[in-house]
Order: sequence, then C-alpha cells, then structure tokens
Amino acid sequence: MRIVPAFSAGRTPDRVLRRDAGRGARRRRELFLAGCARLASGSLGAIRRRDFQDWNFRFVVWIILATIPIVIAGELLKPILNACIRPCAA
Repeated sequence: MRIVPAFSAGRTPDRVLRRDAGRGARRRRELFLAGCARLASGSLGAIRRRDFQDWNFRFVVWIILATIPIVIAGELLKPILNACIRPCAA
C-alpha cells in the first residue's frame, strides 16, 4: 500500500480515486447534456421544416407522452407518499 502514493505524486489513493470518480461523473454529465441539446435542436429543426417523421422529433414526443402517466400517478399518490413524516418502515 505504500507504493501507491509514490506513483500518485504523493497523494493518497483515496484522493486519486475521488478525483477520477469526479472526472467520470463530470464527463457523463457533459455527454448527457450534449445529447439533450442535440435532441432539442434536432426536434426544433424538424418542427421548422414540418418534418414530423424525423427521428429527433418523434423521440421527444415519445418522451413527453411517456412522462404523462408518471405525472398522473405522482399526483394521485401524493397523499399516500407524503403521509409519512419519516421513512416508512416495513
């Protein structure tokens, strides 16, 4: 275990792992936001062109349609889910 700090420029393995994990999370976030931007610009372009068969437009429509049941279920279950002040124990 003493050899690891020698290769990591004097930093403990903890710091090296946390730094690498932070970089990975930041990279995933950047890729996710880039994908969202590409979908948004592609679907807006399809709307401008009135090309409703475009993949980007159809995918965004399906995301919106798939979210509607989740919102309805959340609204219906809100009294039950908010009834517990502390986490409900089984």
